[in-house]
Amino acid sequence: MSITLDFSFSDLTQLEDVYEEDPREGKKKPEEGGKAPRHPYTALKLNNNALASFEGFPTVLNSIMWDVQSITLLDLSFNAISVLCNDFFCLPNLGVLYLHGNDISSFKEVNKLVQIENLKILSLHGNPIEKEDGYRNFVIALFPALKKFDFSGVTRKDHEAVERWKTVHAPKRMAKALKRMEKKRNEEETEK
Repeated sequence: MSITLDFSFSDLTQLEDVYEEDPREGKKKPEEGGKAPRHPYTALKLNNNALASFEGFPTVLNSIMWDVQSITLLDLSFNAISVLCNDFFCLPNLGVLYLHGNDISSFKEVNKLVQIENLKILSLHGNPIEKEDGYRNFVIALFPALKKFDFSGVTRKDHEAVERWKTVHAPKRMAKALKRMEKKRNEEETEK
């Protein structure tokens, strides 16, 4: 059951605008704290606004929500986002991230999402990056646990294609990034 805090279609231009807006669904945490809801919010919708920046992301989330760690779905689609933040670590249970219809144009930005360890569903279509050679393969290589990417299932054949792509067609800069990611994952697995 998804319980949603919904700020979609609210004409937000910066995250701090949520302080002045009433959500379409759900209730913000009162300034004086108040009693937490019986069921924590698991979805946060900030889609269809004019957000271009993540400035203050963890601070804003912690001030409007009782438990940010319960968020499993974050919808940031149809905004003006071109630069992603490094603060997704504050959402350790995030499994679904919608970023379609933004202005993301580099693999460097997508690479920042790797800190989201539980990511299973990701959408990036409708961003300039989808025109880059190897777009789908690069993203699936970065997130091998994805179940859906751009609203289509990630199959065994996709993973096989990624392995071929990594060894044959990946440009050097992508191959280096992928090797660093694999090395980091191996180090983390060794530590466990």
